[in-house]
Amino acid sequence: MPDARSNLAAMAAGQTFETIAPATGEVIGTVPRATAADVDRAVQKAKAAFEDWRLVPAPERGNVLFRFAEQLSAHKDELTDLMTREMGKVKAEAGGDVQEAIDMSYYMGGEGRRLFGQTTPSELRDKFMMSVRMPVGVVGAITPWNFPIAIPAWKLCPALVCGNTVVLKPAEDTPLLAERFVELLAEAGVPDGVVNIVQGYGEEAGDALVRHPDVPVITFTGSRETGIAVTKAAADLLKHVHLELGGKNAIIVMDDADVDLAIEGIVWSAFGTTGQRCTAASRVIVHKRAAAPRARLGGRHRRRAADQPRGARKGPLLYGDRQERRGQAPHRRRARGERRRLLLPADGVRRRGARHADRPGGDLRPDDGADPGRQLRGGSRGRQLRALRPFVLDLHARRQPRLPRDA
Repeated sequence: MPDARSNLAAMAAGQTFETIAPATGEVIGTVPRATAADVDRAVQKAKAAFEDWRLVPAPERGNVLFRFAEQLSAHKDELTDLMTREMGKVKAEAGGDVQEAIDMSYYMGGEGRRLFGQTTPSELRDKFMMSVRMPVGVVGAITPWNFPIAIPAWKLCPALVCGNTVVLKPAEDTPLLAERFVELLAEAGVPDGVVNIVQGYGEEAGDALVRHPDVPVITFTGSRETGIAVTKAAADLLKHVHLELGGKNAIIVMDDADVDLAIEGIVWSAFGTTGQRCTAASRVIVHKRAAAPRARLGGRHRRRAADQPRGARKGPLLYGDRQERRGQAPHRRRARGERRRLLLPADGVRRRGARHADRPGGDLRPDDGADPGRQLRGGSRGRQLRALRPFVLDLHARRQPRLPRDA
């Protein structure tokens, strides 16, 4: 059976980086840091393996994914514990992350018997027209840290069942989870070279992978800014690019809404995964006649964010520079001239120096870095909101100013 670590061990530069537990600041692993030369070796290995893997019957490739799903199921508790330690998700969320990978593996395993083509009537005599699905080649997959098992499964399982080979560049914040993911693929029967992993930083290993001429497909999940850079870098070779980028999400509560259900959805969306995901709600828009939900929304937010900073329902923010960037985000918005109306308090207490970027545990209070003086005015979005005359809650605000008079 091939050793999934072989790609890591083959890295010749000798540079490494550490992975740190966000809850404690403890160093839990040291990982080889890939260079452009390491990426090239991984791509060449995937390119060579493609010639055999593409000829494996699709149903058999699907069977490999079924076995991978069984491996994930057998090691679910192990992966859950590692995710809680390395990435910071609470156990319930981490287990759900692993379960998504299990479900995707089973689903795509079934696609091995559903890779249908198409026949089309021909307008010419003695001509038969049909289309068949063919693998493309080497897929470069760049995955984030916030869903470190689920998202690699979303990207790799479809690529593998269709006969492609993969070079995976996971987030530098969760390298141990990515390594274990690839090990389980090998144990499920994925041949050597079909899946290759390069650990490292986006501006080094990621950029080299995106620009490599022998990687015709790039799939990337991450920030909008990086997604733009990936698109531009891939454009010169007309690569197929798949992007899943960040979001700025609002939840609208109408006057006939089930308030209890709305509050549950808002709290989970805003604070699940500690708000570190592209689908997290960052604002709530409440209909002007829905007066009752307003105080309840604010009170529920305070209890969730302030009273349980380290409880079982909320894990730590990822440690270090990401925490610093999040704390500085309001100041960057202010520098760009953006103004927002901040209507939801944290716990009613003003503080000095509340960011605590160096505090073990990675906690940020909801008021950290926020400016209570900004207003949501102007622009097309402001005109739309004034037309609805809603009550707007910013979930990262420090103080609650008075309500609108007509509320």
